[in-house]
Formats: sequence, C-alpha cells, structure tokens
Amino acid sequence: MYLLAPSGAALHHTGNLSSLTKPARNAWAQWIGPETLISQVRSTAPFLEPRLPAAESGRLIEMGHSPDGFLRILANWQNILRPGLKPEEQLQDYFAFCLACHHATVATFVPTDVDTKIRGIVWRESRDVDVLRPMLRLALASRTWTEDGISIRAIRGVSGHNGEQWSAIAAGLGRLLELGDTVSAGEAQAAIEEEIDREQVVFDEAAAEQGAELDVLRLSMTLAHNRGDLTQGMGFWKRTPVIAPVMDHLSARGRFALAVRVYQHAGLSAEGHRHYPLREVKILRRSPATLLPLCPFLDEWGGLVAGPSWTSGVAWWRDSQRAMKCLRRWWAAARRCRGSKATTARLPGCEAPPWELSNGPPHACPMLPSVCCAAPNCAS
Repeated sequence: MYLLAPSGAALHHTGNLSSLTKPARNAWAQWIGPETLISQVRSTAPFLEPRLPAAESGRLIEMGHSPDGFLRILANWQNILRPGLKPEEQLQDYFAFCLACHHATVATFVPTDVDTKIRGIVWRESRDVDVLRPMLRLALASRTWTEDGISIRAIRGVSGHNGEQWSAIAAGLGRLLELGDTVSAGEAQAAIEEEIDREQVVFDEAAAEQGAELDVLRLSMTLAHNRGDLTQGMGFWKRTPVIAPVMDHLSARGRFALAVRVYQHAGLSAEGHRHYPLREVKILRRSPATLLPLCPFLDEWGGLVAGPSWTSGVAWWRDSQRAMKCLRRWWAAARRCRGSKATTARLPGCEAPPWELSNGPPHACPMLPSVCCAAPNCAS
C-alpha cells in the first residue's frame, strides 16, 4: 500500500504514519522544564522543603493569592504536568511556577535563571488578553508574598524582591497595553508608581536621618537594583506611539537619581560580582540562617558561619571549617576586586574610601547630610 507524504513522496508502509504525527509540545518545551526548575530550587534552598504545605489539586495560576502563595505553587508543581491542560493553561501555570521559583531563590546563593521568562518571554507567547490577565493578577498578588526564611536583605521594608515583582508587573503592563487592554495596563502602572513612591520616601527619610549611614548605603544598592529590574521589564516592550509615553514616564519616575549616584560612587557596584565564588560553598545553602545579607560589612554573618549555631551535632566544626576554607578563597577574590576602580571610589567630596565610613557623629557631606567619612582630611 502506498501513501503520499506531505512533500508528495510515496511512503512504502503504513507503519511510517507515526512519523507524520508529531506529539503535542508542552508550552514550556523551548525553555527550562518544570522538573529541572524544581531540582534547582531544592538544590539552592533545601530548607524550604519542610515549609511546603499539603498538596492541592488546583491550577498553579490560582494558588498564589496569599502570603504563602509561592510555597503553595512549589508544593504542587507537578499539577502542571497533568494531562488535559490546554496550551494556554500550561502557559499560565508555567508563568506561575517560574514566578514562585524566582521569589523563593532570588536572595539565595544560586537563584533560578528565569528572569527573562517572567519579564517578557512568556508574556509574548499569547495575544489573548483573557490568558494574560490572570498572569497579571498573580504578578500583582506576589507583592504580598512573604520574604521570611528566604531573604535577609530587606532594609526598612524595602528589598530587591520589590524590584523583581515590579519587573514582572511591568512585563504585563507593556504587553496588555500593546494589545489594547488599557484597564488592566492602568492597574499595573498604578502599582508600579505606588511602589516607586514608597521606596523613594523610605530612602529620603534615611538620607535625612543622623546615624543612618549604613542603611543609606544598603538602600542605595537596593534601589539601584530595583531600577535596573524595572528597566529590564520594559526592555521587552514594543515602542509604539501608545507605549512610548508610558515607557518614558516610568523611566523618569523610577530613576532614583541620588540613590544610584551613591551606589556608583561609593564602590557598591562591585559587591554583587565579588560574591559569585560563594556559589561553590554548597554547605551554606543548608540553612536560611546563612543567607547572605546586604553589604557593606559582613562581620556578624562571618561570625555566624564560623560558629555552631547554624549547623547541628558534632559535625558543626567540620562544616564550619569547610565553609571557612571556601570563604578564604572568596575573600582573596574580594581583595582583588577591592583594587578595581569601582571599589576604590570615594563618596563625592570625601577622600576616604567607602569602607572607612563611620557610624559616629557625622558632619555635613555635600552629597548626603547624614553620610560622611571619619577621615580627618575629608573635604566636607
């Protein structure tokens, strides 16, 4: 028996029909798969496993509307593999899963690499606003997700998680605006602008407060990071006559000019890169107690790692020694970074390097009244 293939060529056996029928691809087939993603979460944050709630039977996209929403999604990740889900339902649940994985690991030593998925790529897989609206609702709900036990980097209620959240919201804003859903886009924009205002107020209050030098430095790092996340979220937008004014407006509103200037001139921009060697120190991933805090000055964290409080039993000395051996390699790398232009920069108007900043009674600095150095030859 002879059949014609789509190209017109003859097939000599009906058994070859199977080669003409391709199995349906999962919505995430071209990206990192759910099995790989959950294994990465377990590797970098094994301490989350005891916190996962009981299994549920629902859709992942519907599980995230509570402070523990990301944990509920992680606990039920296998629901995304159920047969019978439509492609658009798979897309929604994959977005929810990526959002939960990112929230759970972004402040750990090895975050999951799904930034571009939640900031644009997944959003552009559909032109159906009814598919995209639940994704935006989840992105908005993620602002209430707890950071307890997954991050120790919040300063006065502001953290890098806030930037991660609005980058996903910005992705939805740009896509829905492009597709003509101005109501949903307006809700997303209002949420972003509200967060910009909140973070600016917190920074301004710290900058005007005597004795808040370290908080100002850490807030500068955080706001600079969050500004970058907003920029990346808008990086997937199409610059149309409708979208361009919103893009320009948010770029100006979320500039955080003074915070970014402190970040760039105080040597803080090198901090993130010099911590990459810590990714090799797997023993530090065991407990949320050893999550890395914000720089500068990690004295308390170093004392914690060197002591017995974060590991258990007679193994604590061995574990601590292994960790300290790796940390010595990290410190050598950090000292090499310290000689770079970025890390030897001074605060404008001050001649002392940033690691000589004092917590003592400050005198007026031309940049920030509450931030100055203790050097006797300070120009301020």
